[in-house]
Amino acid sequence: MPRKTREQPSAMDRLDPAPEERRAPQRQRASRPRRPPAGDQEKAVKAFLGRLPPELGREGFGPGLLSLARQLDSLDRMIASGEAPPGVFRDAAAHQREIRQGIATLREWAPGAVESDKTGEAESKRERRLTVIEGSG
Repeated sequence: MPRKTREQPSAMDRLDPAPEERRAPQRQRASRPRRPPAGDQEKAVKAFLGRLPPELGREGFGPGLLSLARQLDSLDRMIASGEAPPGVFRDAAAHQREIRQGIATLREWAPGAVESDKTGEAESKRERRLTVIEGSG
């Protein structure tokens, strides 16, 4: 069977079916900017939130802390690259303070003991020593 050759479009084929002003505008998909990889702060907050019950870690306070950690990582990247605008150090300190306070609040709200880091271990040892000293005195 012989192959059909592709015909060149005629002048009528090339005519525009509708003038530009009457055509419906085509929607362009807005591409979301890629989020940079998770920084140290975000990883630490995610690890902490992962140890909490889901109702505390995934709702309310948890996503807010995660957002602050992402912003702090972004500020850290700006500082490291030398592109830090004025006031960025103050902002970074405020973000860090809010994250610390949020984690402390979530620890208080968490039912039972939340597995913590080295700081938590040091606090528990200190409390045990204080109870021994108070009990003997």
